[in-house]
Amino acid sequence: MTAVLAKPSIDRQKSARERLEQLFRDPASVSLIHYACQSLDQTDREGSPRVTAVAVSNLQSGAVTSFSIHAEAELARLAPVQILSRMDQLERAMLAKLFGLLQANPAMCFVHWNMRDEVFGFPAIALRYGVLGGAAPDLQNMHRVDLARVLRDIYGPAYVAPPRLLRLARLNRLPMRDYLDGKAEADAFERGAYAAVKRSTLVKLQLILDVLHLAHEGALKTANSDAPATTALPAAPVRRHVFVSHASGDAETAAEVVARLEAGGTRCWLAPRDVSLGQDFQSAIVEAIEAAEAVVLILSDAANASQHVIREINLADEEGKPVFTLCLGNARPKGSLRYQLNNRQWADVGSDLAGGVALLARFLH
Repeated sequence: MTAVLAKPSIDRQKSARERLEQLFRDPASVSLIHYACQSLDQTDREGSPRVTAVAVSNLQSGAVTSFSIHAEAELARLAPVQILSRMDQLERAMLAKLFGLLQANPAMCFVHWNMRDEVFGFPAIALRYGVLGGAAPDLQNMHRVDLARVLRDIYGPAYVAPPRLLRLARLNRLPMRDYLDGKAEADAFERGAYAAVKRSTLVKLQLILDVLHLAHEGALKTANSDAPATTALPAAPVRRHVFVSHASGDAETAAEVVARLEAGGTRCWLAPRDVSLGQDFQSAIVEAIEAAEAVVLILSDAANASQHVIREINLADEEGKPVFTLCLGNARPKGSLRYQLNNRQWADVGSDLAGGVALLARFLH
């Protein structure tokens, strides 16, 4: 017997779609937020769950700000054996910075995922700050949008099975490296893997951003994707990806460029991350370049000498793809790349990679 998925209410669907449209009318005034905490199971501890990491990203600029016990411990130059004895102090310092950001942006709209109550949500964070002796600002007038509920209104109550964010990420093939579920995050914190908790929080923030963009474009895959998501508003065209070309020696820099671009809503294709298991590597690259709307070249001395990079740029040129070049250090196109890029502009990154990527993002949007 085939299960019948509940259909969304037309009125709620229309209202939710309008809320999504409103977010993108003024993206500079919208930020996404997510946080990690200790286990929500009260049998595992006494009192409220400790907040362990928080991440915030602006919808327009893609700028990411994170607060974490891991970062506070680093700033205090604490050895691992010293952290446990100063945990309350570190958590309070982290939350003070978070509430400082919230107070400095009273008109900001915060998009979140199920952050609704004193178990998990803004009230829970305020409670923790109060427990630690801090004075949290009144959040009653804070403009908040729960993306999980917006999606429920658009696609119906059974749009995907729990855990919904994880299943949406898998359905839509979103990058999930360093992702930990709630229990795994709590366990990682208990064993002192504070950096892993921070990385997982940042990954989840990026997933929320990706899901938000896909829903806005009418391209989000759900359990009932065969049914039209809405008839209230026309779907925006589906965005293609940006192919990132780089030498293997620049893999870490490429990953940082991709993370910054994707935090701002630009979907990227990066090898080997996006090569499917069992897929021919060269065929995957050819298909990715053919489907890309642009190519970003991370230029270095290693890239100038890489036959793989040269072939990728040659193919991009044959396909008529725009190529945007980020020059690392004093690197300049040489040999075949100089011929291919002779009539194209490039950006000198120097030591300011973040600034170079921010400039690039403006051209890509």
